[in-house]
Amino acid sequence: MKKILLVVEPDTTKEALTKAKIIASRLGGDLYVLNVLHDPKVVMGHLFNAEQRESVIANLVRQRTEAVHELLTEVWGETLPWECHVVWARPIHRAILEHARIQDVQLIIKPTSEHAFLERVLFTHVDWHLIRGADRLVLFLKNQAWGSAMHVMAAIDPVHPESSIDLQLPVKDISPKILQAAHTLACQLPAEISAVHIFDPVPSGLMMELDAIVADYEQFKLSAQRKHRESFEQALQHDLEKTVHSHFIEGEPVTTLPDVVINESVDIMVMGAVAHSSFDSPFIGSTAEAVLDRLNCDLLIVHSGDQRD
Repeated sequence: MKKILLVVEPDTTKEALTKAKIIASRLGGDLYVLNVLHDPKVVMGHLFNAEQRESVIANLVRQRTEAVHELLTEVWGETLPWECHVVWARPIHRAILEHARIQDVQLIIKPTSEHAFLERVLFTHVDWHLIRGADRLVLFLKNQAWGSAMHVMAAIDPVHPESSIDLQLPVKDISPKILQAAHTLACQLPAEISAVHIFDPVPSGLMMELDAIVADYEQFKLSAQRKHRESFEQALQHDLEKTVHSHFIEGEPVTTLPDVVINESVDIMVMGAVAHSSFDSPFIGSTAEAVLDRLNCDLLIVHSGDQRD
């Protein structure tokens, strides 16, 4: 990757910054560090006139730039070259996406932490916006350390949604992109690579509807399971080496993936995300959004290329 954008805050943990340094140094390329700064007190009310406001903003940007430099120098030392940008902007996610577009980066790295339930449901968090709106790779780093032998896992769903029972609109299969991203990352770190497909024969909320249209549920389940397994194996044969360890598991992805992460000691999970409408997304969301807080590992999001901000 030729260009990487790292989003930082003054309270970004040293653990996340250490992992970001490893990623940037192993992947190579130019590293841009971005901090988005904003204070409503400065732009609201009548505390300052226009000239004073510009002076205050310039001073705050200068102070934050110094703080970011001090933080990164303390954690990284002088071994990793990087370019720092502090911008005054709102909303944060648009500033991040715009900066990524201007710098033409291939990867956005965003340290993250657990989100409050009400914030996750009622308010659109920066992380959710990045999952929905980015048109490039986004790596969310959590605070836990990586294992001594790193493990990258790709979570895919190679069965085309339009041919299965699903409440969502049809979207194209992005399994090849997910597997390619996982393979590239595993080779460059380096790390062990594996793949998982969580097979859910009946999406939650559809059991009553299914009873009305499917007379023989067991036969339906076996047929669906066979289709999912064949599609999963074909995807792996096409995009990964035969020696890659794979997991085909029945269950709901949101509840099953966290157990897989723990049992298989996964350090980075690679998943796909497809944007929904702004009305639906806070209530439905993608699997990636639903598991972000539940996975005890970092998360690399691969997009289908048709996202909307």
